[in-house]
Formats: sequence, C-alpha cells, structure tokens
Amino acid sequence: MTIMPSHIRFTNDKCEALYGYWRSLSKDGGMPRWADFDPLHIPRLLPNILVLEAEPDDGFLIRLAGTECVDFYGRELRGQSLDSLVTEESRQELREHMRRVLEGPSAAVTLMQSPIEGMAGTGLSYTLEAAALPMAGEDGGIHRILAALFVIEAPPSAPPIGPDAGAWRRFIQERQYIGV
Repeated sequence: MTIMPSHIRFTNDKCEALYGYWRSLSKDGGMPRWADFDPLHIPRLLPNILVLEAEPDDGFLIRLAGTECVDFYGRELRGQSLDSLVTEESRQELREHMRRVLEGPSAAVTLMQSPIEGMAGTGLSYTLEAAALPMAGEDGGIHRILAALFVIEAPPSAPPIGPDAGAWRRFIQERQYIGV
C-alpha cells in the first residue's frame, strides 16, 4: 500500500530522528544538501545508514554502509549495487521506488516483512522500517539518497540475511512518500 500523507507516521524512533535531522538540513524549505550532512550530529543513527548514489543505468551504488546494515546482510556492502540486496523479481520495483525518491523529489518510509530463508515452515520473519531521503549535490542535482534500515522486530537467534542467503525477499506492508 502506498500513501501520500501530509506527514509521515513512524514505527521506529530512530527512523523518525533521522527524518527530523534530514529536515533540519533544509534551508528555506529547499532540498537538503549533501554538503550540509554532518555525521557527528547523528552518531547513534550511523550504524543504520546507507548512502546510495544514482548510476546512469537507473541503478544505485552503495557508497557507505553502517555496521548494523553490514551485520544484517552478513557482508561488506560498500561498492555493491543496491540490486544485489534484493531478489531479481524485486529489483524493478526497488529501482522505481528509488527513482520516485530522486525525481519527486520525495522522502519515503517503508514498513516491510522479510521472511528468514532456510527456516521454511517456521513463519519467522524480520519486521523492518526503511527510510530513503533525497540529497542535493553542489550542482543542485539530486543524485544521492541518505537511506537507513532499522530492524523493528527479529525472532530470537535470528540469523543475518547473510552472504549464503544472497538477495532477500521482502513484502511491503506500507510505503509513505512526502514531497519535498
């Protein structure tokens, strides 16, 4: 379900804090600029951060990945394509979503479920909240996304998505966009 609210509802306080910080970077209601982003202002959120850069082929390159994201996927993410994180059947939808964030431009928050592979029949899954926040470059163009992934709920002893699992399946429960 996609919603275009006048404000965003959050499940996770860290996701809400990241959105608040991103909004605080806006000068005179304009697009927050990458040059104004200062990680020292959000130390408790850095482990959940992903910095994505748009590529000419409509894909996205992961420029930076926080330790929580690396642990969740069980591998280094820096330099990898965002496509490598999801199943082939999810790639087009993910690219369209990220393009909407850039071209809207729109901030987006997504609530999703991700079943734990290799534990068939258990019904165990992660509940995740993800943010995608566009950032303007020095030229005024929007080519970067400040993204984050927050685990809302994980089964006890849940394994990371991990390199053996490869890409992961996700089921969108709710997606909210708000124009910038």
